[in-house]
Formats: sequence, structure tokens, C-alpha cells
Amino acid sequence: MPNPGLNWHAGGSGDFNHDGFGDILWQNDDGTPAIWLMNGTNFVGGGVIGPLLKSWHVGGIGDFNGDGKADILWQTDNRTQLAIWLMDSSTFIGGGGLSNSGPTWHVGRGTGDFNGDGRADILWQNDDGTPAIWLMNGTTFIGGGGVANPGAGWSIQPPGDFNGDGKADILWQNDDGTPAIWLMNSTTFIGGGTLGNPGPTWNVEGTGDFNGDGKDDILWRNGVDGTPAIWLLNGATFIGGGAVANPGPTWQVAGVGDFNGDGKADILWQNIDGTPVIWLMNGTTFIGGGVAGGSAPASPAAPPVSPATAAVSSAIVANDSMQFISDASDGATLNATAGKDDFVFTSYAAGDHAIDGFDPSQDLVEFSKATFANLADLQAHSTASGDGTLIALDSASSLLIQGVQPSDLLNSNFVFV
Repeated sequence: MPNPGLNWHAGGSGDFNHDGFGDILWQNDDGTPAIWLMNGTNFVGGGVIGPLLKSWHVGGIGDFNGDGKADILWQTDNRTQLAIWLMDSSTFIGGGGLSNSGPTWHVGRGTGDFNGDGRADILWQNDDGTPAIWLMNGTTFIGGGGVANPGAGWSIQPPGDFNGDGKADILWQNDDGTPAIWLMNSTTFIGGGTLGNPGPTWNVEGTGDFNGDGKDDILWRNGVDGTPAIWLLNGATFIGGGAVANPGPTWQVAGVGDFNGDGKADILWQNIDGTPVIWLMNGTTFIGGGVAGGSAPASPAAPPVSPATAAVSSAIVANDSMQFISDASDGATLNATAGKDDFVFTSYAAGDHAIDGFDPSQDLVEFSKATFANLADLQAHSTASGDGTLIALDSASSLLIQGVQPSDLLNSNFVFV
């Protein structure tokens, strides 16, 4: 599954199944989230985790209930609502909405464990610059509050544990480019200060422990020529690092995580065509990687992979009950199981396809509203063909639901997204 498609955007990385490997959180343009469980660059499971309104976006990823598995923090685009989804792998197990923080507050580019209790907390910043920390236990607010305002021109960047004490710290960057680290003990400032100024054209892309010393480092990228760089840190002290090979202007940093379980942070990239790539890192050294979900090699000295060289399967089983048609080749056949099955056709699905063993009493198919508006519209494009329902996807392609007649189709069999 090397390319999820143009409409899917990586929302970051976290270990959702507690196997020691970073996984990828996706969100579609229509709001639908999905999780890819990873082992290095290999896709090992996951799939769509539920519908979500388009007005919600990923606010952060962190372990809010202390079970060792990443959870998702959501915030509405207008910043008036907040919610936490507690996850077990790619399964939603609980959570819900939080108190309204107000439209002048926004989540500060991620989450971190500020009091060292093993549970993620929420870092906020007000439009006037004031930061605040909410200490959390699952979806329950247990304390915290405002922190001193550093003044105009300072923006919160992704937090990290920069001194290795097990408690998250705050990373700032001034409009003139100057970075600063506040070492924190819960909501108390205990030290830190400014670092050397790389210049206003450099932007913080993420934080993570790239050299495995137990202290987080900073991933930068130049906003003019696209060059990435890693600063290795000990608290608020720069101890090494430098520029990394430039993948090119069509690639964006999509996340930082330990994808191969070696205790060192790696870089997740996504191309403007949708292709995700993982660079496995040892400090500032590229040691391997490739297309996420595929096996094509990636060189850090050039755009990591050409989409034309990435092998794509016609049918991908994302888990026991969800299957995807994800490319443009003809003749793919999906086989239903004895349980409930969800067959997902992406915008890349074209040609003639078939579903064998479809059960109208429990199975469903996901279609784009750009293709069919509703069940009546779909049935208008459906005819009996041989031993099944033939659905005209467009003038050049079709779907055969074997063993099912048009009259057997129900509203519950289809989701229009």
C-alpha cells in the first residue's frame, strides 16, 4: 500500500499497538481517519477507524490513558471543540469531548507528558501568546493552568523531553528564527534558554531522539531551499548535528517516530502525489528506509522514490473485515469472509472489479458521492448480470457483486462519502 492517494494526508506518528514501532495516522479530505500499523517500512495492519466530520483535524498524538498505546487528540477547525479518542491499535475503545477552551486557544503542535505520570498532557497557546498546560488522565482534566507569557513573536513548537527527565518541555521559536527551550516540571519552569539562531527561513518540523541518548532533538527544514537539518541536544545545549540530504520541494515532513524500534527517531515524508516514505536514521545519518507499506528503496540524496516505480497491489486486506481497491488495474476480485466485511473503493479504483460472497445482510461497500449520490442513484446504475449485480462505476468500468440481485441491495449496504 505505498500510495494512499492524493486525498489522504499523514497526521503524524505514534505507537498505536504498543509493539515498539511507530505507526502512521492518516486523515482524508472528507475527515475520515485511518491508521497504518507499521514494522519499519512494512504495513502490517490497520485501516479506517471511523467517520469524522470534515471540520475536525488532528491536534496531537499521545498516550492519554497510560496503556502504552497512542491515542488521538482532535480539535475543530474553529477551535471551539476538543476530543480525545482512546485507541487500542486501530480500534476506538473510548473517550469523548473535553471542555471548551475557547476560540482564542489552539493546541500547541502536539502533546507531551509534562508531569511524568506516563500519560500525555495538552499544551495550549492563546492568541496573545500565553501558554497553558492541561494535565490529563485519559479524558479527565486533573490540573495545570497558565504558564508565563514569553511575549509577542514567540510560537510554541512540538514539545519534547530535552533533558531526559521523563517530563516534556516547551520548544519555542521567535519570528526572527531564534529557538528557545523551557525545561519544565509539570507547569513549573525549571531552566533552559535560547539556542543559536539558524535564521528566520528555518522552521521546526518535529522533535524526537535521533541519537538514542534519551534526550529529544530538533528536526528543522529550510523554507527556501527545502534542506532538512537535525540539531542534537542536551537540554537547551546544542551538542552536534547538521544538514541532512534534501529530498526535493515536492516532499513534506509528515511526522517523526521510531519506526524500526531501535530507540532512535526516524523521519516520515509525504510527497504531493500522496506517496509516504520513511527514512530510518542514526543521528543525522540515513541508514535505510523506503516507501511506507512497500519495499522500494529510498535514497536521501534525491526524491526518495518515483511513484512510477512503487509496486501497488490491486486488493489490499487492511484487517480481517476491511478490504480496499486502491489502484487502476482491472480484474481485482475481493472475497468476503463469514463475518461483516467493508469493501472500500478509493478514487484510484478503475476498471472492472468483483466481490465474491457479498452478504446483503451485513456487508457494505464505500463509494464516493462523486460517483453515486445515494442508494437510488446506485440502483439506477445496477443491472443483473449472470449470477450477480453489475454496477456501472463509469462508462469504462464496473463492479460485479456476485450472487446478489439489484433488488437485494439495501441502504445499509452502502456508505457514500
